[in-house]
Amino acid sequence: MDTLDDSSKGNMRGRLKEETALDYEGTVPHQDDPMLLSIVYKVERVLIDQESLANVLYWTTFQKLGLLELDLEECP
Repeated sequence: MDTLDDSSKGNMRGRLKEETALDYEGTVPHQDDPMLLSIVYKVERVLIDQESLANVLYWTTFQKLGLLELDLEECP
């Protein structure tokens, strides 16, 4: 497994996985089979469209504002 590290584009670090015969154990692969990619990355900033009906506030931002879990309200 190779490691991906490109510090010129922020703190991007991960592992590249090659396919092996074990990945296909119990299956008959075809070219039109869906592929599952699992990617985890850190979000620093989020841009929200002002005309959007969704308001997003991430938990870490909520904590940095000094708010408590008791301040949360359920959406109607």
